[in-house]
Amino acid sequence: MSMKGKVAVITGATSGIGEAAARIFADSGAKLVLTGRDEARGNAALAALAKTTEAAFVAGDIKDRGFCDRLIDGAVKRFGRIDALVNNAGMIKRSDALGTSDEDWLETMAVNVNAVFYLSRAAIRAMKPQGKGSIVNVSSEWGLVGGKGHVAYCTSKGAV
Repeated sequence: MSMKGKVAVITGATSGIGEAAARIFADSGAKLVLTGRDEARGNAALAALAKTTEAAFVAGDIKDRGFCDRLIDGAVKRFGRIDALVNNAGMIKRSDALGTSDEDWLETMAVNVNAVFYLSRAAIRAMKPQGKGSIVNVSSEWGLVGGKGHVAYCTSKGAV
């Protein structure tokens, strides 16, 4: 499938599934805006893609609603549009219900649930004038079947 002329924003793009998705989008011709928390890993991912496509990396914390809005607005400002959002970023805190602190619970929900909403809402605002766009929310089978000792992650990944 060709993505030539299309623009994709990918969260959690500095490793794993997000980095692999970025390579696939780049190979299909998309321009990319990548985000993650680790600037060094982000710059490495960006350097690997530079030979294939035009891309930018924006370091930041998707728990911050303002950052989510700025990320999407920045993609539109740089490339003139956004055609795809891949909500891939996620966090996992390994603990059962009794061992999960309120802070760990809230942080997991902020990354795995709230950020998906904030980013999707901002992307929809950008896509609506175009009349089209796609949002992909990466989830986990643990949201359906659970995983022992991972209560916050399993709950949050079932919510997406």
